[in-house]
Amino acid sequence: MLALFALVALTDSDLTPARLRCEYLLNPVGIDERTPRLSWIVESGQRDAKQRAYRIEVATSPENLRTGKDDLWDSGRVASSQTVNVAYAGQPLQSGQRAWWRVTVWENGASRTSAPAFWEAGIVNPGDWKAQWVSLPDAFSKPADMSKAKWIWYPEGDPARDAPTGVTRQFRTQVDLPSGEITQAVMGFAADDKFRATVNGQAVSNGGGWTSFTVVDVKRQLHPGNNAVAVDGINDTSRAGVAVVGRVTYADGREVSINSDGRWQASTDGSTWVDAKELAPLGGAPFGRTKWAQPAYPAPIVTTSIQIPKPVRRARAYVTAKGLYRLLVDGKPVGKSFLTPGWTDYRKRIQYQTYDVTSMLKTGARGVGLVLGDGWYCGHVGLTGGQNYGDKPEGLAQIEVEYRDGTHETFASDSSWKAGTGPILSNDLLMGETYDARVIPGNWKPVETRPVGEIPLVAQRSPTVEKLEELKPRRITEPKPGSFVYDLGQNMVGWARLRVRGKAGDTVQLRFAEMLNPDGTVYTTNLRGAKATDTYTLRGGGTEVYEPSFTFHGFRYVEVTGYPGKPGRGAITGVVVGSNNPKSGTFQCSDQLVNQLQHNIFWGQRGNYLEVPTDCPQRDERLGWMGDAQIFARTACFNNDVAAFLEKWTQDVIDAQSPQGGFSDVSPRMGDQSDGAPAWGDAGVIVPWTVYRCYGDTRLLERSYPAMQAWISYIDSVNPDHIWVKRSNNNFGDWLNVQDDTPREVLATAYFAYSTDLLARSARVIGKLDDAHRYEALRDSIRTAFNDRFVDSEGKIKGDTQTAYVLALAFDLLPPHARPGAAQRLANHILIDRKGHLSTGFVGVGYLNPTLTAMGRSDIAYKLLLNDTYPSWGYSIRQGATTIWERWDGWTQEKGFQNPGMNSFNHYSLGSVGEWMYRTVAGIDMDPVVPGYERIVVRPIPGGGMTWGKGSLDSIRGRISTSWRRSGQEFSLAVTVPANTTALVYVPTSARESVHADGGRFRRMEGEAAVYEVGGGTYRFTSQLK
Repeated sequence: MLALFALVALTDSDLTPARLRCEYLLNPVGIDERTPRLSWIVESGQRDAKQRAYRIEVATSPENLRTGKDDLWDSGRVASSQTVNVAYAGQPLQSGQRAWWRVTVWENGASRTSAPAFWEAGIVNPGDWKAQWVSLPDAFSKPADMSKAKWIWYPEGDPARDAPTGVTRQFRTQVDLPSGEITQAVMGFAADDKFRATVNGQAVSNGGGWTSFTVVDVKRQLHPGNNAVAVDGINDTSRAGVAVVGRVTYADGREVSINSDGRWQASTDGSTWVDAKELAPLGGAPFGRTKWAQPAYPAPIVTTSIQIPKPVRRARAYVTAKGLYRLLVDGKPVGKSFLTPGWTDYRKRIQYQTYDVTSMLKTGARGVGLVLGDGWYCGHVGLTGGQNYGDKPEGLAQIEVEYRDGTHETFASDSSWKAGTGPILSNDLLMGETYDARVIPGNWKPVETRPVGEIPLVAQRSPTVEKLEELKPRRITEPKPGSFVYDLGQNMVGWARLRVRGKAGDTVQLRFAEMLNPDGTVYTTNLRGAKATDTYTLRGGGTEVYEPSFTFHGFRYVEVTGYPGKPGRGAITGVVVGSNNPKSGTFQCSDQLVNQLQHNIFWGQRGNYLEVPTDCPQRDERLGWMGDAQIFARTACFNNDVAAFLEKWTQDVIDAQSPQGGFSDVSPRMGDQSDGAPAWGDAGVIVPWTVYRCYGDTRLLERSYPAMQAWISYIDSVNPDHIWVKRSNNNFGDWLNVQDDTPREVLATAYFAYSTDLLARSARVIGKLDDAHRYEALRDSIRTAFNDRFVDSEGKIKGDTQTAYVLALAFDLLPPHARPGAAQRLANHILIDRKGHLSTGFVGVGYLNPTLTAMGRSDIAYKLLLNDTYPSWGYSIRQGATTIWERWDGWTQEKGFQNPGMNSFNHYSLGSVGEWMYRTVAGIDMDPVVPGYERIVVRPIPGGGMTWGKGSLDSIRGRISTSWRRSGQEFSLAVTVPANTTALVYVPTSARESVHADGGRFRRMEGEAAVYEVGGGTYRFTSQLK
């Protein structure tokens, strides 16, 4: 009987491999990693199931795989429980080659094999590129002469230093143009803060910003003779100024310049005019250099016709752009991705995408084309204006066709293509899109070509931007006649789909906003220089549907003007877009305010994880701020599977590193060229480490390690006393704290120690033990310097701020004798000094609740979580927030809106408390040493009067879920752990004997919890609480 039982145990295993991924992606097409990593999970209906061995088979076809002809690689049976990031070690794939693979796993002698999966190589050899860059031949004007222009304002005190705020000043001049044929006419407008401009009574532009001109083509508005130019200057904060330049070119070569100066007239109300006051020449203080950018031009179309002579077996299109593109075959869009090829530093690398176009290439003539947009390449980005990488978009396409008879043919963009323009009259990520449906593509001419060049073309390595969801309007109002405001009920990122019926030439304008003014109109002041306006002109003749191609906005409200008739609910639909990172986490509890907080955190991440982790999606910024990214990274890894997304962005971070070793404040590096500040530059160390911890990614650590070393050397080499003062650069400190500013050198040195500690740990992980010893010694020296300089014998830290104590405790900087005093001071600061409220900014907030919980004060952490008075997470929720705000006081009942110069209502940084909610409320955590949830910690700590909580995480090894409930002193907990993992489950209890478990092994009592060890499976526990 015992022998029979043993035989059943050996053979009756249901352990099954599933969810096969390559480089974290499901069946990716077009990757260029030569040794891609393969991962899977194992599933079982039995407890304690363990993978004892695996075998990976890789073949050139599903038939070969099915028959066991593993002609690319057979790993053989490998005695291992590994299921994560097994590096392919077979024959190198050639460009375009597909590899089919499956995995077999063993448990106790029994085996099961997965369904097949695949990955497909992109263009892996640079020499395989045959395409050329193609573009619309230059039609751009040369820059205006700016040597004589001046910044001007109404003569009221010293406007260059301080001017009345919330005011509009009017400026005008007459431009006398000689007779003759005008061939080009452009004008550039800049303002601190905003402007509206007209030429001969026709609106030509509105916008803002002093770092670059908004340049417009005014050829249609100007004419020989007198011309009236008028500008409204709008000042929101402190200093003010307006600058205007222009160039008019004639067919015979003559040129006329237009410049703002003291000869212009100025007025406060349009009734009385005086001479404008000259503030400074262009380039002078305080405004600095104002960059010329080419005016908005129609989106180019580059196209060709290809002949498909016989049936196609397989066809792939490899496409990219300097700018953005939409690929069309016979006029139909290809793929479901938007804003491709995405954002990289185009001077370092440019991504391309791969499309399966087999079904679209039928026999005969086929039209292939690219519509090109400005995007990040030559459109407005951040505070630096446009054309940061180049002055016009270019496209590149290569189609590889395999016919059914075995022959091959390549079609590539080259000089045989033609270029023209179509209905997209202008496009910009920040400013919006203008579309005239009456315009038929035309004005064809030969393309301009460039060779591929030296800048590497790399395959897309993370999920592309896609449509994620659609939102219907909750409410429609008409605060002004003809101005209709649609409330979508959720601050979102994407665009609006317009549905309209009218006559040809009717023009509908859409403006986007996160908030409303008191009168119900859209609040756009916080957008600064971003116009965020889409305009659609109807072709007439029936119902028309419009969505933009090359822009996105951050908004809850859509203002519709110019609509023919009264629009109904169906006129506007919110289209939510973002990088399609799979959702991996869920969280709920008995407190609805906290559930809304989780909702807000998730939507903030969804909107800002668009190509790179941006700070905000609505104003003229939208940059990959490093400080925001590092403090939020662990929360991000709970909400979504962001392994591929952050791996791609880590390459952006490395690309942005200076020759001296300084990481940047934003990645890709843009605008201010200063190296990174403390806690901002440190993202180059913290984010790779976080990805390693959450996904077990040692390759990312290996590839990031030299850059991480260079960063620590960058700091250490100029701060021999180990206090980080020199090369602290912008040194933002604890950004947007609540009047509790931590001394800059305290915060900086804490991060210096922390990053050095992570570097030492990384060295150990990748086997560089000598380096590990060296960095551990440096870390210890920094700790000693920190304590000698900033900490007294009772644990009081210089500055005496919440963030100072939080960082010192979280980063383990204090000696044992100083920790209790520091912990007590932190508690007192919250409970007494701040009357139970937080005061941390961006840097301290993510560590606040975890630190309080680690020091045994989860009661304070729950109090902070549940507060709904200012400052708190709950306060913004009580004001109707549906995403995380940039400021604790973005809007208050007493003061209204905060400073519009920096007041985003979709800014995920302060949502970094989400990590603590998953780890402490839901109780899902990982072992402090073993990465990637191979060893799991389940430790819910009920508090704050909550009666239940639950959460789940689709980890790299499978789903983890928890659900607990409290009723009086009775506590119940259900836990599910993936097969092939173990977990330590902490069951809250007043006594071990009160715990009832339906499985697992009791290990110990730890504090007020009974600790059980379990393997894969579902378990239930009950206990009694005090």
